[in-house]
Order: sequence, then C-alpha cells, then structure tokens
Amino acid sequence: MSPCDSVRGAALCLLLAAGACSPAVAGAAHEPDPAVTPVGRCGPEAQTDALPPVAALVDTARLSASLGQMSDSTGAPGGIVVMTLWFQPDGLNIRRDPVLHTMDPAALGPVQEMVFASLRRAPERQAPWGARLLIRMDEDISYVVAPREYCPPRPLSAQVETELASYMGAGLRYRNGRRERVMLMRVAVDPLGFVYDAVVARGGTTGGSYERTLRDQLRGLRFYPAVLDGVPVPGEIMVPIRVRG
Repeated sequence: MSPCDSVRGAALCLLLAAGACSPAVAGAAHEPDPAVTPVGRCGPEAQTDALPPVAALVDTARLSASLGQMSDSTGAPGGIVVMTLWFQPDGLNIRRDPVLHTMDPAALGPVQEMVFASLRRAPERQAPWGARLLIRMDEDISYVVAPREYCPPRPLSAQVETELASYMGAGLRYRNGRRERVMLMRVAVDPLGFVYDAVVARGGTTGGSYERTLRDQLRGLRFYPAVLDGVPVPGEIMVPIRVRG
C-alpha cells in the first residue's frame, strides 16, 4: 500500500484528495471539529473561560468622558471601532490595535491612546489571552467585549485550497474500481508557515515507517500561517491523504 501510488508522491495527495481545516490553535482552547469546516473559514476564537465583563477590563467612566470630550472638541461624527486587546497571564495589557472601524481614520490614534489610558489590569489566567473591545459612539457611548477572530492555516496554492474545500470525510471508499482509504493528518504550522509537526488524526494504521514517511513529506510543505486578529500564530490544519490499495 502506498500514498497516491508512491511514497514520494505523498505531498501530491494535497492536489488529488479533498480536504479542509478546523480552527485549532496550538496551546489554546481549540480542538478540530470532527466535521472539519471548510478551508480558511475564520471564526470566533475559542475561549477556555468566559470573557470578563467590560468593567473588568476598562474604566468605562473615564473612557466615556475622554471620548465625549474628543467629540465635543472636534465635532466629528461618531462611529464604531473594534480593538483587539492582548493580555499576559498576569493581566498586563501588551497590545491594543484597531481591527475594524467606521470612524474618521484620524481619530483612531487618539481613541487608541484613550483606551490604553483607561485599561484596568485584567484578571489573571494561566496563559496569555485576549478579547475584542467594541466601542459604539452614537448619542450614547456603549461597549461590548467579544472573542477575537481566528483564521486557520491555508495552503499557499490557491488550487490546493479550492480542492481541499470539497473534502467529504475519512474512511474507506472505492474510486474507479480501486479501494481507497483517506487518512486525516493533523498538521501543526508555525507563525512563519512552516510545518513543525504532523500526526495521524483519523483513519491511520498501526504506524511504522509508512506513517513516518508521510509525516516527513508533510513537514516539507508551506502554508499561510494561522492569524489571530491580524497576528500570525501557531495553528493546525487537517490534511487528507488518499491511500490506494
């Protein structure tokens, strides 16, 4: 039995098999969805714990006063700004960047400074974490805390990405009269797009040199890295390998 008729052709199975990925960040609270969602689909970051309320992250009274003074002095219309907030385990804020907005771009810098000046020390956690802060500036100023957006790794090739999106599931089947088994490999991708680990997630055999060869082949591939609110992070992608015989 050999992958796509030859061990050397294992990487080419990406062009021949269908497949997809799921949002699973290494070291975070992401686990692959058994259904395997389509390649490249972004979604809310999974959280190990519920997000804290706005008041635990921001002095809203101070921030509202600062935003109100800015609006009164400039006469600029209101809008919405979404900022990503990143925290160390001890609750210290290390990033606060706008990711979406409907306001005058010239106001983003001052708003960012006001948010920084109003941030509280967040509750402690065991690992770095983050959230999105949505600020709505209409007649009243309101705030919402939400998960950050996570986008899983993607193949560098648009053709591969398109073909992976038609993945139908692991297991045994027959194609053109030949028995075919689809294995799912869980491939870990670093923030530069390099593969640093690959393990059989489903449909594997008892292991041995065959699966080790598949892992070696996959480690030679490149991907677009996973992205968490605009920042490249470690991530995982489910890669299907067609095995004939």
